[in-house]
Amino acid sequence: LYRLSPGDVLDVLFQIQTWLEKEDFRLAVDHTVEIKFLHTPELNEKQRVHPDGNISLPYVGEVYVVGKSVAQLTEELKEAYKEELVNPEMYILMP
Repeated sequence: LYRLSPGDVLDVLFQIQTWLEKEDFRLAVDHTVEIKFLHTPELNEKQRVHPDGNISLPYVGEVYVVGKSVAQLTEELKEAYKEELVNPEMYILMP
C-alpha cells in the first residue's frame, strides 16, 4: 500500500463525450428568430416568438413556429414564399 506524500505527481485522465449527437434545437415562446433572405433583403425580419407561438411575416402572415427545428421552419417558409418569390432562398438565425 502506497500513501501519497508531498511532492508526488498525479496524472488524472478524463473523457469528454463530445461526439454524442444532441437533439435538434426546437423553437419556443420568447425565442428570437432572425430570417434573412438572400435575394430580397427588404423582407428580412427579426422577431420574438409571440405568446401564442406565432411570428408575423410579410406576405405570408402568421406562422406557428413553436416546437419546430430551424431546418423545419426554413423549409416551411420556403414553401410559403413560393407564391410570392420565384426561388425563395433564406436562412434562419437564432441570435
